[in-house]
Order: sequence, then structure tokens, then C-alpha cells
Amino acid sequence: MKYQPLLFIRTPSYAVELTEIEQQELDESTSIYEMPQTQQITNSLIAHQLRYFTRPVTKNRILLVVLKNGERLVGTIEHLNGTDVIMKIFEQKTIIPVNDIATIHASK
Repeated sequence: MKYQPLLFIRTPSYAVELTEIEQQELDESTSIYEMPQTQQITNSLIAHQLRYFTRPVTKNRILLVVLKNGERLVGTIEHLNGTDVIMKIFEQKTIIPVNDIATIHASK
């Protein structure tokens, strides 16, 4: 016994003619693009400390962050954004580049 389809729908075949301007827009680009350089944290100890201090806890940790230029910042870390740290210092959020940090000390 041979089975026949119950419904056969023929799909329309069509061709679209492109204008010369549209054809030029579809041509392959020969431009050369440079990939953006991804910055990395140079000090692995600082990277490890930041990953630890950005973990969620019940009580915020007050940290002393000493920058390479000698500046000292006391506050809490909001979060780590790539190679930038967002710290809350005196109710104000400050962005600090990670590679500018010399040491991080936690208060007990």
C-alpha cells in the first residue's frame, strides 16, 4: 500500500534583483581591525585578596587600601569590575584601578 501526503504545499520560488548600490553594500569588507587589549591584574596576591573580599558576607568588611602613590583609603569594596575596584568610602563610591593598589589590609 502506497501512502500519499494529505496536503502538499508548493513553496514559491522567487529571486530578488539587487540594485547596484545594494550589491556594493553586500560586498565583503577588507578592513583590518585590531582586537582591544585586555588588561590583567599584575599582582596575583592583590587579585586573590580582591576575589576574597568581594564575596558576600553578613557584615561589611572595613578595609585599608594603600595605593602605590602612598595614598590610604579606608572603606568597603562594593564589587570588582574587570581591572577596577568600586569602593565605598564615606558613603561615596570611588573607582580605583587594581594595578594602582600596593596592599590591602583588613580590620579585625
